[in-house]
Amino acid sequence: MHLACRLVAAMIVTAQLPAYSHAQDVPKFLDFPAEAAPLQETPQVQISTPDAWALRVRLREAAKESPNFAGHYVLAQWGCGTTCVTGATVDLLTGKVTFLPFSVCCWGAVDSGFKPIEIRPNSRLAVFSGLRNGEGEMGSHFYSFDGTRFDHLLTVKTPDDFGNSPQRSSPRRDRRFRADPGDRRSPSPRRD
Repeated sequence: MHLACRLVAAMIVTAQLPAYSHAQDVPKFLDFPAEAAPLQETPQVQISTPDAWALRVRLREAAKESPNFAGHYVLAQWGCGTTCVTGATVDLLTGKVTFLPFSVCCWGAVDSGFKPIEIRPNSRLAVFSGLRNGEGEMGSHFYSFDGTRFDHLLTVKTPDDFGNSPQRSSPRRDRRFRADPGDRRSPSPRRD
């Protein structure tokens, strides 16, 4: 019996070692430094696309804020549905707008400190947590920003609650939410 317990414990430890050894490979904010630039006055936001025109008030308000990303940028975020955010950067020197290349959505039960987009004023690294455009891999997606675009660096797959809930449940997996009301396999009551 003790041998079986030791084997199980050894398998668990061995399974966790690769994840730990790759921890140092995860991009860090300090690895993508950005220096603050002296700001003059609020820049005139470049409204050069239909999306920028539709969001011009939000973008102009963001341009009045202090830099929160990559030295002299404001990354403005707004909701695009339940558990969904998107946004754009505004260059506080030139007024240039760069939209995020995707929305981030579909995270599960997370704690109150969860941020689907993590950024720093002194770093060009952005971490997007969730699904990109509602599809693909659930996880934390690391991107570097070069002033004109976001380049993908790494994705770390995670559960939809990002490890914050002891019991995971979501409408996508919960059988009580069924598409066919005649499906008798589902535990939800039938409507006849």
